[in-house]
Amino acid sequence: MAFIIEPDGQNGGGAGGGEGGQSRRPDCRAGSKTLAVCGMTYGQSKAGNDKIDVCWIVIEDPDGGHDVGALVFDTFTLTQRAAWKLQQVSGALGQKASWDVEDQDATWKVLSQSPVKAAVKMEPKWNGDGEKPAIERYSRSSTKISKELDKLIEDAERWYVAWQKKKQGGGSDSGRSSRSAPFGDSDIPF
Repeated sequence: MAFIIEPDGQNGGGAGGGEGGQSRRPDCRAGSKTLAVCGMTYGQSKAGNDKIDVCWIVIEDPDGGHDVGALVFDTFTLTQRAAWKLQQVSGALGQKASWDVEDQDATWKVLSQSPVKAAVKMEPKWNGDGEKPAIERYSRSSTKISKELDKLIEDAERWYVAWQKKKQGGGSDSGRSSRSAPFGDSDIPF
């Protein structure tokens, strides 16, 4: 089988290309974004506190849509001192009732009930090699999920579960999404 590079990039090859003609996921830049949750994993922080690592996908970017499909990660530490952050995101999601944040199903239902707006800033990576997006604050979004956006979110959810399995060495299903059927070890599909 020949590996052909098309200079105009139609095959997704070269810099930024993925397997099977799929294009590379865009990077998220600073600014206002509309996000939908596509995965979450419970774990422990370095300080020994329970935490939730949440993966959001950009579904709307007012800056010409360039960041749609990009991923942004955020961590919610489950301590009284850090509860403000989960309170902020739950308010942005329109959550009215209290819920047990240690209940993974209940937390997934809260986080996945609607999109949120997020103010994204760039901050240095932990190893000092470049920058990564970080969420400064969450607010309410009026974005409705179309069939096209639902497909984008579904693909991201499947990628997240497969990525978590790959990180765990093919072990247990520690990542959470509403659609838990991973599609294998392919490249990021969006």
